Amino acid sequence: MKFIIYQFLIIILLLLKPFNSVTIFILCNVLLFLALKKFNPLNPILWLLLSWNILFINAFSGVIIFNIDIDIIEPIIICLSIILTFFLGYSINLGNFKQIYQTSILIFHDFFVKKVLSKKLHYITYIFSIFAIIGAILFIIEIVFIYNGNLFEPMELRDIFHERDVTLLSQLSAIFAFGGLFSVSAFIFLSKSKYRTVYLIGTIALTVGSLLSAGRQMIFQLIMSSLFCFSILRFYKINLSISKIHKYIFGTVIVLIISFFVFISTARDLVSDKSKAEVYSSLNTSSYSDDFLNTLSFFPSYIEDFFVDYTFYFSHEIFLFSEWWHENEIQVIDYSVLRFSPFIERIVDRFGLPFETQAERIIRFKNFNSKGSIIPQGWRTTNASLFGNLGYLGSYLLVFFHGFFSKKLYIKCLTRPNFGLLNLSIANNLILIYTISNSVFSETQVLFYIIVSFLLINKNI
Repeated sequence: MKFIIYQFLIIILLLLKPFNSVTIFILCNVLLFLALKKFNPLNPILWLLLSWNILFINAFSGVIIFNIDIDIIEPIIICLSIILTFFLGYSINLGNFKQIYQTSILIFHDFFVKKVLSKKLHYITYIFSIFAIIGAILFIIEIVFIYNGNLFEPMELRDIFHERDVTLLSQLSAIFAFGGLFSVSAFIFLSKSKYRTVYLIGTIALTVGSLLSAGRQMIFQLIMSSLFCFSILRFYKINLSISKIHKYIFGTVIVLIISFFVFISTARDLVSDKSKAEVYSSLNTSSYSDDFLNTLSFFPSYIEDFFVDYTFYFSHEIFLFSEWWHENEIQVIDYSVLRFSPFIERIVDRFGLPFETQAERIIRFKNFNSKGSIIPQGWRTTNASLFGNLGYLGSYLLVFFHGFFSKKLYIKCLTRPNFGLLNLSIANNLILIYTISNSVFSETQVLFYIIVSFLLINKNI
């Protein structure tokens, strides 16, 4: 009930705008924290609500203003109907949930005392970490030694990443990177494993894909996976020992990752001596409110750049989706489902079937983007992928069953937790977070992370 009240207050603030934009932005984020702070981190609803609230708060608090002359009401209603459809699937009764929730505390403590001691599990996750390390080495060979990429030239790295002829090395690297996601949960959860140092190296190896492409996705996935894992331990009050050296290395890696985020945020988009806010405004039909810019002027430039990035990267999607919505005629049923995964799409292209290829699709998207009011690197939310690939009927059915599956997965995690279920839950929560941006299935390592998690569950590991 408290959540409903807080959510209602957020909506009222965004609609009525009774204060200046910074005050509304702060109040909405405080209310969002209060609304979600007692949610179980395994609960998929938490991450769905968190991501979409962030999107709407950033987009409509007034800190950033998009000057787009199109109707956004209908696209917003469509987005809300997709969220509601997920809730309908999730709300199907699967037993006495209150009783399940209460008994889960003892079950989880038992799991972290006994089941995480499995030597078989330790060895399997060790192999996964080795995969991640091999994947990182393969990517380094391609980018650094074949294409002469320089880590300290983010703009050049980004061009190399997009324009190079992809070799087998990076294709295998993208697959093997799934081991890095398992390394994160193994390092945090498997406190008694003798392979913990290897898990940590596997975790670091996951970042190579972002470092050598001047991108953010793998680093973002590492941070979110770590957040999920630590949130689970904190929620269930489970204390797992981490040696001082491992704490130091892990903490140092996180600090370096954040520093690199700041570095590429400044260097990759550097096009003039303008501030980042001015650059974004010149590239988009958008502007930042005076009170927002005045408030940021009291902080160092890297803090200003962070909030400018944050408010743009998690706000423009609803406007870009609105443009896409009005430019495209959605079918009742569509069969272009293979666009969900570029990895699978590339394989299908090799058969020479009479369908649009990945290269043709990318060109079409670029042509669409060149006509729009948002930079081509922008995202349209996964709703554009849903409707473009499945049509109305397929989209709503898929989201409904995703809600049902998410509830079933959540209950299984609470009643019969194992390593595979926990990682599948992490992957599912990543999918929900990514719904406000681009499909997580465009990330090959996440696709294989999900597949391998199902295999572990099938083996009760």
